[in-house]
Amino acid sequence: MSPSHRILELKHAVARHLEWLRQHWWICEIWACAVCIACIVALAMIFWHYDGGTQPHWPVGMTVSSLSAILSNVIEFHLASFLGSILRQLKMLWYTRIHPLKDIKRFDDAASGPVGVVCLIWLQRGRGCASLIGFLLILHYSIGFFIQQAIAIRIADTAAGSSSIPRVMRFDQYTSGQVQQLPTIDLHIQSAIYNGLYNEDISMFEISYNCSTGSCSWPLYSSLGVGSICANLDSDIEATSCSNDTGTSKCLYSLPNGGPSINGVDATLNSTGYLNGSLFSEFPQQLVSFEVIASPGIQNATVSAIACALYLKVNEYSSEVSHGKLSERIVSSYYNSTPLAHGQPDWLIYAPSSNGTPFSMSGMSVFAEANYLWQLFTGTESGTIDQPAYSADVVQVIASSLRSGFLPDRVFNIATMVSNAMRSSGYSPSLNGSMNDSSPNAAFGTASTVQNVIKIRWPWLILPSVLSFMSVLLLVPVVLKMRTEKLERVEPGSLPWIEVAPNDASRECMRKEHGNNSVTQTAEAASYRMNNQRLTYSK
Repeated sequence: MSPSHRILELKHAVARHLEWLRQHWWICEIWACAVCIACIVALAMIFWHYDGGTQPHWPVGMTVSSLSAILSNVIEFHLASFLGSILRQLKMLWYTRIHPLKDIKRFDDAASGPVGVVCLIWLQRGRGCASLIGFLLILHYSIGFFIQQAIAIRIADTAAGSSSIPRVMRFDQYTSGQVQQLPTIDLHIQSAIYNGLYNEDISMFEISYNCSTGSCSWPLYSSLGVGSICANLDSDIEATSCSNDTGTSKCLYSLPNGGPSINGVDATLNSTGYLNGSLFSEFPQQLVSFEVIASPGIQNATVSAIACALYLKVNEYSSEVSHGKLSERIVSSYYNSTPLAHGQPDWLIYAPSSNGTPFSMSGMSVFAEANYLWQLFTGTESGTIDQPAYSADVVQVIASSLRSGFLPDRVFNIATMVSNAMRSSGYSPSLNGSMNDSSPNAAFGTASTVQNVIKIRWPWLILPSVLSFMSVLLLVPVVLKMRTEKLERVEPGSLPWIEVAPNDASRECMRKEHGNNSVTQTAEAASYRMNNQRLTYSK
């Protein structure tokens, strides 16, 4: 035998073997089930991989939605093919009992559209495996809709790099003075004090930070800073040495414990600074405290007094940048409430977030700032309300702020601006790091950008998954039933029914019973059942 004949014989043998497998091992149905389940698993893996991520850059503009649409069409096609095949087998099993011949058409119609499916369900009164197949056929038309609904596009911030914002754990900056080389305050701290004192709105003095995308966030972080406190002392004012000249009452107004005083003639406002922290004993680490007493002005009709202090503390911040605008909020603050240890020049604060490392301010820096602030807040106003004279420009701001009721706000602004200046003292925008990195000069966070993000709504995949996995569960009992009834798998088309068509004896028996009626009338009236692999007329 020539090689060509051997190859031809081999092809015929393989074809016969495949045909036998297809006929006896339900290869087409198993393949359809496998494809459906594989597509569901592939969809789940794709959705899991891209859930919360951005659209991938695939060739020819393919997206996750378009790929899912292709897979959903594959599932619908193979599921329809499988359910149609199961219906053909159930049609054969239907005639293992006596039924009208017209039921063949109802099974065929069920495989062609939803109307036929409804008729089949009505025929079976919603019972039996064929009714279940009918319901699944109706539901399988919605697979594509459910899979597409599982994909949602949301606008969200996605990480695009790192960001940094200044912080300080130890502040040790000062300038050696010209007099006896005593430390003096740095110019950037001095500028911060004046910015806070002279500006009602300090939002224009935003702290520097590194956020390349204009949208950044940081975890909670702590930084050394300055706090402020003020208390009204109107009830503590003492009036002594009162006289009544020319019908006008004049007194010496003073604050207790050697505080500032005014007589309403030579001095109309007196501001006195202190270095010993005697005003607010609960804050021993005071950079400065001062008392102000002022005579009546245009806004206030009585003598008023107030005491304020600036003290060292640690602030815990919550910061974020949105649309290029920084938003900061102090979550909590910590300060040292114990008296300062004798001979300890540095001021230390242990905060919960310091992990045992204290926040500190060097003794030289404390001396420089305290000495400057003490002198800054000491001065007088004299003359009259209409023509006042001030010992310094700062006293004019103190006088107007006190009489208008905004002095505590100005002191708070000073504390905020000095805190920001201390934070920025060792910061550089070039500092890089991740959220888990620690630095004494910067806190690191995430820079994000607005992108379209894929959000998978997993409940929408329940129906496609159930339909696909139920196909396997339906195949097993149908195969077992066909083998129990000794019926072979039915191929699509009309040829298999030609093989099982009634024989001459059965047709003759039917004619005697129903006469020469039309085919339609006979199908309506005559009933058949499967007997020895052939439809047999039954009365």
